[in-house]
Amino acid sequence: MIEIKVRRPAPGHHGQMPRNEGRPRIAIVVDDAPLLNALAFLLEADGWEAAAFRTAGDLLENLPRSHCLLVDHNLPDMDGLSLILKARAAGMTAPALMIAGKPTATVRNIAAEAAIEIVDKPLDGDDLKRRIRAVLDGAG
Repeated sequence: MIEIKVRRPAPGHHGQMPRNEGRPRIAIVVDDAPLLNALAFLLEADGWEAAAFRTAGDLLENLPRSHCLLVDHNLPDMDGLSLILKARAAGMTAPALMIAGKPTATVRNIAAEAAIEIVDKPLDGDDLKRRIRAVLDGAG
């Protein structure tokens, strides 16, 4: 397996980045290292900058300035919905997408009310990039 080196943001940069500051940055929180590396590679290859985190705690401790947040629903330290809501409460304003396998109606309803787009598993790289572009376009 090839290990992808992903740039991590400097601590203390909160909220959403202005759209004119370089490449769009996508903050990714996925605990599965191979999937995290693959997602970072996919996004970097498409011209975005990826800020990768393995746990909810890592993201909350650093709160990167990002254009978009991509979070797995099943994280070891907190579910994805709770993470996104906590990140927003801490000042992160970027639009969010949550990766979920067979989300319940309750999860879908909470996500819809919070303007969190659900990306169903199994992931399709082209669909994921299309959906990220859509939320980025909507955030501008």
